Amino acid sequence: MGFIPSLSSRMSVDTSMLGLVLGPVVFLVILLVEGMVMMDPAPRIVLALVAWMVVWWITNAIPLYATALLPLVVLPASNVIQISSIATNYADRTIFLLLGSLMLARAIEVSGLHRRFAIRLLLMLGNDSKSILGGFILVTALLSAFMSNTVVAAMMIPLALSIISVMDEEHRRRIAPALMIVIAYSASIGGVITLVGTPPNLIFASIASDMGYDVTFLSWLPIGLPVGSILLLLLWLYLLYVHRLRDVKVIESRDVVIDEANRLGRISRREKAVLAVFIATIAAWMSRGAWGSYLPGVDDAVIAVSAALLLFAIRVKDEDESKEKDDANIKGRVGVGVGRGEVRLLTWDEASRIPWGVLVLIGGSLALANAFTATGLDKIVASALAIEASPSLMILFITTVTVFITELMSNTAVATLMLPVVSSVAEHVGMEPLQLMLAATLAATLSFMLPVATPPNAMAFASGYLTVAYMVRMGFMMNLFSISVITALVYIITPYVRF
Repeated sequence: MGFIPSLSSRMSVDTSMLGLVLGPVVFLVILLVEGMVMMDPAPRIVLALVAWMVVWWITNAIPLYATALLPLVVLPASNVIQISSIATNYADRTIFLLLGSLMLARAIEVSGLHRRFAIRLLLMLGNDSKSILGGFILVTALLSAFMSNTVVAAMMIPLALSIISVMDEEHRRRIAPALMIVIAYSASIGGVITLVGTPPNLIFASIASDMGYDVTFLSWLPIGLPVGSILLLLLWLYLLYVHRLRDVKVIESRDVVIDEANRLGRISRREKAVLAVFIATIAAWMSRGAWGSYLPGVDDAVIAVSAALLLFAIRVKDEDESKEKDDANIKGRVGVGVGRGEVRLLTWDEASRIPWGVLVLIGGSLALANAFTATGLDKIVASALAIEASPSLMILFITTVTVFITELMSNTAVATLMLPVVSSVAEHVGMEPLQLMLAATLAATLSFMLPVATPPNAMAFASGYLTVAYMVRMGFMMNLFSISVITALVYIITPYVRF
């Protein structure tokens, strides 16, 4: 929310202070007021905890990640689940899959490989709106499939602003909002393509694992890739034909992109080595079906952590090191035990800057999801929500609800709340649980209407080229596209996906 200039800091403080008090008050009301909630003590405590966490998540009473620690305190203190059982959720294998992936993404970022990839691809594009918008959509989505959508947006927006700066006033007025929109939306859509692209995917994989399924990097692609690809295509076509941006010659030359490409210089040894580790990791994930029987204990998480260890172990010549650097600076960059002139692909100092809070957030999400199941709250809520409808209508209903809830809450929080419930709803109405869970998982990532819905939305809004009205209008249309695509593909493809 800090990215939104139109929200005053005073309003933010007032809301957070109100939420800080309101959260525990709601918890106590649900817990103590007889007749308000008719259920046994254990599920009632979990329901009250959910309400408390939702209030804090919405109002940002304390940091989002810190709220995810509440289950570690409330559930053992209430004698619902022991601390030893709750704590295991914060060390789930999914956490380590994300940890390794984040470190790999961090190595790509600090080496500058992501920027080289983006600029080289943009250099291949033409000068018209069709090419530029399509290029930004493609580059942003591909990077976001493996990296934090916030990091990707933070890199792509300055590139877009550089191109906008050389446009004339008429083209800037028409193209600039569209460029900001495609970066924000493509960063979110790209996350659904791969298993490691966004936290809700990993929460789905963990809960599915508890149900006896093995959701791997490769098995996710048959659903994630079509959904992401179709939505990216729809975004591009919608801007070109509905907003009439096709065949507009945006800039007279590509000097801005060429200048950026010239600054890159030759690809460094560090970039080459990081690229090799990245390719090897993807290859190992995708080929595990062929060699996994020989190493049954090695799953995607083990591969991800192995890749991270390789990044710490491999050293290459530091081609950027200058003689003017003092010994302290050199030591800080290359790390202890590395000779002058060498650099690790990833140092611990660099790795320490990954978003560790996301790991805690997913751990808290899994703890809450397991508490739903352990206390039977998921079945209680499911019986209240279950409606007599065909499978396709149930998928449509769950997808629609999830998409619009995510406009106001973190996608991880929404996935946490929805997945245990929709799993039980599916069982209650005789559906395959994975169908509804997949619909909710995909929908939880795709929120487009409000600046506060995702960090990329907020960053794009902060550029000054977007209005709330424009985002709501564009986002509502993209929400409808998302609901339609998810409903259709989950209904059609899921029966053929083998987890």
